[in-house]
Amino acid sequence: MALIKDSFKKFKLLYPYLLESDLIEYYSVFGGLEDTYRFNFITNSRQDIILDLAQNDFASKYYPFFIFDEPFRRVLITIANGNKKYFSILNKNSIGTNFGEEIFFELIDNGILFKVNSKEKPLKMYQKQKLKKEFRDYKIEPKLFFKDPFLRFWFAFVEPFKKINGIDNSALIENFNKNSIKLYSLVFEQLSTIYLHKFFKNRGVEISCTSFWDVYSEYDIYCKSSDNKFIVGECKYSNRVVTKSEYIKLMYKIEQSNLKGDYIAFFAKSGYSKELEKLKSDRLMLFTLKDVIGF
Repeated sequence: MALIKDSFKKFKLLYPYLLESDLIEYYSVFGGLEDTYRFNFITNSRQDIILDLAQNDFASKYYPFFIFDEPFRRVLITIANGNKKYFSILNKNSIGTNFGEEIFFELIDNGILFKVNSKEKPLKMYQKQKLKKEFRDYKIEPKLFFKDPFLRFWFAFVEPFKKINGIDNSALIENFNKNSIKLYSLVFEQLSTIYLHKFFKNRGVEISCTSFWDVYSEYDIYCKSSDNKFIVGECKYSNRVVTKSEYIKLMYKIEQSNLKGDYIAFFAKSGYSKELEKLKSDRLMLFTLKDVIGF
């Protein structure tokens, strides 16, 4: 998270005229290039800048050439489109485990990806324990993430639309307009985690955070504090308010995964319903976009 924290701070300083939501959305596309390139977001639209970068094969000028060759390219497109789990990535691309480990090592070693290990406990607690049929093939596996938001954008929205005779501009922009929320949501989640560190540190408590996933569910934020408390968080980057029903759903998920939730933290772009606001307490924390941007 330290890399993203420093990168986002630089981005904010370079483009102080961006509004709060624009800051997250522009960083989700162009973040990671702060030390190498300057964009003019005032006179050029986001769409025009994206098309210009695509047509000039911009990424190949700033990143290692090998990542645009197979099988690295296919693997990175898979991860960029949301399939982050280790074995799932390999299965999707028909790559064996040993060769896959070499590919992942090369990408991590070159600063393209970073790995987050799963915190879940094994389903089998003893050798002869029988599992339900739907859980028998389940594997605990780490996830892989892009270090730079820009590269994630590039492999999700540019590389898949490269043709022999150039870029399919209309397909690229159509796909971006339809699916870019996935970029924004991940960055919002990462920045929310950074803010949560600051929030607790200001109260004299250190926390360590990750995302959490198991056979039942996935959680945006899962933290343990220095006083042995657990924080479970959910991030909602959308144009609608978060309601009480979403709080109830999260509490059900926590119970199903048998997690401790001493604190529940929501982060919302568009705020909360009055019904949920009434439940706000020392345990249930409701944070806003302004909180996240101002870390």
